[in-house]
Amino acid sequence: SRPEPGAEARPRPSPRQEWAWVAVGLFTLLGAWLRLDRLELMEYKFDEAEMYRLASLHASGRFQLAGMTSGVGVQNPPVAVHLFSLVRAASADPQSLVYLPVALGVLAVPLCFAVTRAAFGLTAGLAASLLFATAPWAVMYSRKVWAQDLLPCFTVVLMGCAVRLVRDRRPVFAGAFAVILAIMVQIHYSALALAAVGLALMVMVRTRRVYAGWGVGVALAALSFAPFLVYQARRGFEDVSKA
Repeated sequence: SRPEPGAEARPRPSPRQEWAWVAVGLFTLLGAWLRLDRLELMEYKFDEAEMYRLASLHASGRFQLAGMTSGVGVQNPPVAVHLFSLVRAASADPQSLVYLPVALGVLAVPLCFAVTRAAFGLTAGLAASLLFATAPWAVMYSRKVWAQDLLPCFTVVLMGCAVRLVRDRRPVFAGAFAVILAIMVQIHYSALALAAVGLALMVMVRTRRVYAGWGVGVALAALSFAPFLVYQARRGFEDVSKA
């Protein structure tokens, strides 16, 4: 059938682009194999057992307002527990929780290609996705039940929002950046370091519509902290004095 008058025909992907996605598919399979092979040898100590306990409580209907206690004695927000509880609801096997960081680590491989290609080109995207699929630290930390091991996939999505915001100047990407960053901080406090990227974006992209997007996103991000703020209020915000 002929296209409608005025309709823009989408350019067909070049053979090079099509083969690039085939390569990324192979990288993703390689990354999955490295993360899943001999998974019974994964590390399982106190942190993993405590995460399993909290995830079990949440999966059983006892809503968790806070996560694990950090190394400096303050409580983490509960989002990591909530995410791990999705796996716990499907399986009582303590080891099964590791499938969440494994799945997110594997998913990050094609996402890494898409984001890096959009920012730096096809060759950079292929190199970045291959490195992420096979990097020893990325593989090892995908095989642990730690809250921070969930962050890499979210980080790739966050950087995708940053790239699209700079390129397209659409407010939806500013709002999405703020919400995703808030979720990441509630997974693990180390994600606070990426707030500097958000501040840089506010300086780089200065339009009223984008600032409106930031406003909506920050409001939703603040709302997402409600369960943890309830927990802190009940304890007199004692973690503030420990931090």
